[in-house]
Amino acid sequence: MCLLLLVLAASMLLPSLAAAARVTYLKRPAEIKRKGAKEWSALRLGFKVNGGDSIRTGFGGRVEVTVGSRRVFRVGAVTELEIPRLEESKKGGLRAFFRLTLGRFWGGLIRPLRKLGGDKFQVSTASATIGVKGTQFGLDYDRKTKVSQLLVLEGEVAVVPPGDEDKLVEVEGPREIPGPQEITEEEWLLVVRKNQKIVIRPGTAPRVEPITGKDREDEWVRFNLERDRQLAQGQ
Repeated sequence: MCLLLLVLAASMLLPSLAAAARVTYLKRPAEIKRKGAKEWSALRLGFKVNGGDSIRTGFGGRVEVTVGSRRVFRVGAVTELEIPRLEESKKGGLRAFFRLTLGRFWGGLIRPLRKLGGDKFQVSTASATIGVKGTQFGLDYDRKTKVSQLLVLEGEVAVVPPGDEDKLVEVEGPREIPGPQEITEEEWLLVVRKNQKIVIRPGTAPRVEPITGKDREDEWVRFNLERDRQLAQGQ
């Protein structure tokens, strides 16, 4: 009985993801809507972010959330992001699911996901779902045109149409994708690798292209690369 009480007490002292997922950079305007809430409230530095929350920014807004150790996600200006799930356990690993309904998202996974540990990090828009394997990537979504654009700066990302998330487990490893190249409907399951981007438009086959110098000079991309560099150096 005493042993059981000690185990329960120790488990209560273990840090949870909810306690570790916090706002570590903030540029207003930015708001958060908590799970089950109807109203938005101002987001503040140091706020916890949990599964079921939503984040949105206005013109000039920018938010960074650090998840555990050396893993971050960021949202740019005029962005709306839903977070259906954000949790971690010793048994199940990291489970992070995001739904980008407008704007710009960045994932900086300086500490790679554990392939055998159950970690899972997925981001979806209305036109695509991406499964992350440990990388630096940027995902933009234009709600008017329903166009998604994914840039992979490091690592690799698996991409499938919305609703085909189960296919992500079929990707055993990266395969070379020369660019520019159009992918047919039958091939609409692929891995986008370092220095590649994919543009997904409604009614057309996805198009894979090499990242250009103009892509890298984008102010949002440069900001994120610098933040990730600081994170990697432990600053």
